[in-house]
Amino acid sequence: MNSRRVNDDYTLKDDVLLTKSGFAYLIGGNHSVLKYITGESEPTAQSLENFKFNISRRAYISKLSKCKFLHVIFPDKQSVIDDEFPIPIKSRLGDRYIEHIKQDGLQGLVFYPADFLKQTLGHRAYEKLDTHLSDLGSLLVLARILDLLGYPAPVALKEIQACINLRKTVTGDLGNKLSPPLKQNTTKLNPDWNYCKFSSNGSSNNGQIDIYFSPESSTDKRLLIFGDSFFRLMLPHLSKIFRQVVFLRTPYYHAEMVELIRPDIVLTGNAERYLADVASDNNAPAFQTYSYTHNIESRPSSLFLNAFRSITAPRAISSQKYFTQLFDHMAQEKKIIGPSHMVRWAQHVSNGLLKQPASPVDLIGFGGAPVWSRRLLETARKECNEDTKILLMVGDFRFGNDIALRADRDSLPLFLPNISGINGKAVTPNHDQFMFQRSSSAIFKWNEIFNNQIHFIFWDLFCRQVQDRLAGRHIKDKRYKHPHWNLKEVQASVPTPKLVDLMPLLDLPMHEAMRLFIDPSSHPSHIGYLTIINCFYYNTDARTAFNKAIKDVEKLILNAATQLVARKGGKITLFGRSVWLDTLLRYLGQSGLLKLEAVGIHVITFNSQIGHTRNLTSGADPIAKLTVPIYVSDDAQKSSIPFHFLQHLNIKQLDSMQRVAWEASCANLITKRNETPQSLHNENYRLIEAMHTLGLENRDIELGPYGYPTISGILKLLESV
Repeated sequence: MNSRRVNDDYTLKDDVLLTKSGFAYLIGGNHSVLKYITGESEPTAQSLENFKFNISRRAYISKLSKCKFLHVIFPDKQSVIDDEFPIPIKSRLGDRYIEHIKQDGLQGLVFYPADFLKQTLGHRAYEKLDTHLSDLGSLLVLARILDLLGYPAPVALKEIQACINLRKTVTGDLGNKLSPPLKQNTTKLNPDWNYCKFSSNGSSNNGQIDIYFSPESSTDKRLLIFGDSFFRLMLPHLSKIFRQVVFLRTPYYHAEMVELIRPDIVLTGNAERYLADVASDNNAPAFQTYSYTHNIESRPSSLFLNAFRSITAPRAISSQKYFTQLFDHMAQEKKIIGPSHMVRWAQHVSNGLLKQPASPVDLIGFGGAPVWSRRLLETARKECNEDTKILLMVGDFRFGNDIALRADRDSLPLFLPNISGINGKAVTPNHDQFMFQRSSSAIFKWNEIFNNQIHFIFWDLFCRQVQDRLAGRHIKDKRYKHPHWNLKEVQASVPTPKLVDLMPLLDLPMHEAMRLFIDPSSHPSHIGYLTIINCFYYNTDARTAFNKAIKDVEKLILNAATQLVARKGGKITLFGRSVWLDTLLRYLGQSGLLKLEAVGIHVITFNSQIGHTRNLTSGADPIAKLTVPIYVSDDAQKSSIPFHFLQHLNIKQLDSMQRVAWEASCANLITKRNETPQSLHNENYRLIEAMHTLGLENRDIELGPYGYPTISGILKLLESV
């Protein structure tokens, strides 16, 4: 690594200039950036003419194709953050080219946002160790592009800005050039709307293809982009605005792709440094030859090929079917198959809590069913036709482990009937390994039988890993490693196009990942169900699907909480010990709990809460400071309130305190389901005649004896007290 300190203000390291304050600038590379900055080099007359010709021709072809057109020159960092750049800037390439096309009146077709970014964002427009715009910088450029095109979208842009909230530590493309690499703290876009993405994954830049479909976009327009990494990094932003976004990595405008894709808008773009030498669009190859000349080793997935075939032949009958099934979840039959989660899911559909699937009959499942259940497979074969899209929710690998105790286990058929559940006596390392191998063989067989129809989600394995991490199990040198099954390795055994990839959710804090399930048996919460629905029905990636589920569920809870505070005329303390409080805190996580406190409701529990770093049992914020105490427990008896909580209540509060006996409220319904009501926190719980019960319905309570509330049950209490 060639490195030399020029003075106390900056250091040169190969192609990178690093200032004393930590800003990195690209000054070398293939485009000799510094020479153009200092005026040592000038763009040739031919390059300037090529640019003018390209803009004129692109606008003309776009007009003939009845689509809008705009070219964007993405400024180099020093063109915007010039006060940090220690070398005098004598020229900006963007200015030179804009000036050159003015004589032909073409400047309205080109957007060069250098001064715009400098005035609006300044240093925040770029990442310190990257050549590219920050996500906030990209958002502002997008906002201006929409204005220029006549598609202002203030509401959608505001929603995008609210999602630039994911804090990460990254190197950046310039930080990675340094030795040792430098890191920067950044805030990235963390989308919370449904969209699906398909990529060609080429090994070379030119010829790469990205396709985004967005059922929740603010417009129904189709956008085609010819550009480089600046536009590519903006694609998630664009998915909030446009129904279809097609990005083709190329320096040229390919007229044949405009004809094939038939977009409403065409954008072309380039980094400012690429203006050092502009080639004529007359030299453009047919775009699809890139796959032979540049990306010959790439092997696009069948899902990508289906998407690309459809966007390049949008009027074909097969494409119309593809788009219909993509944007209308009712257009294709979908079946979800799995263990007891399906039984609970079906109840939620019957009770109107979930809209997908449309009918409980589209959920096939049996309690404790192993993935090698013959009953499960035979029912799937009977209920699914050749066009059915299938999601197999793989249950716990230990389901059916009674079979591991049998002497003839190795000679038995793979799929067997009437075996379910977990036998604790069969939980040994050797038996676990046997069960994993058996389950893996069954997964292979499901894939073989249903071929392109089937998708897999390893829900129980994911939830088990979250619970293990929270409990500190199977962790060595701060890394989790189960002796038999780990999500990353198990998912790698399934073809990527058929996988609902849950690995990104393991990057969440575990107390946030807990929001996806309600109990040690990994039964999904409402957030969990919505996350799975977003992934399976809308082909959304797991992290985005989770974000959207959180947004939708938090909106319901916080709206009910806000109305409760308004009814009571002041702040509220919810306190006690109940499965209702446990579930509320599961749904909220630490981040949601802070939002609940912001609207005026503070939660204090007598029992400690897994995943909440703050001690909720301490009563550190005395109840007396808050206006209205509401006590929630299994039977709402005052005698169950610990003394150190009582001392925070004055006599008036104690007499007027509202009490809710949640578990007692659930008891009658649980009994009607032929189960024995129990209290999760009181082994000696006996149903007594409780005065402080709520009028609940089946839709308010999860299946099982403990009275876990559904999302409806959470809202019912908030709306009833």
